[in-house]
Amino acid sequence: MNKLIYSTLTIISISTFFSCQKETLSEVSFDAIPSSTSFKVGDSVKFTLTGNPDVLSFYSGEVGNNYINK
Repeated sequence: MNKLIYSTLTIISISTFFSCQKETLSEVSFDAIPSSTSFKVGDSVKFTLTGNPDVLSFYSGEVGNNYINK
């Protein structure tokens, strides 16, 4: 009985070890260029986005939207 349990655990351990695959990460080229270098409070800001960031998040600092609660 112990051999059966030991064999089963060994097979499960080996299959779990070899079933994991490492993902290769590709280098991301992304840039966000603002339309100007200086702004007044309340002005709208336009950004030119280039590249492919895959995932893009934006935090404006707007009152009531705390980054810590994201």
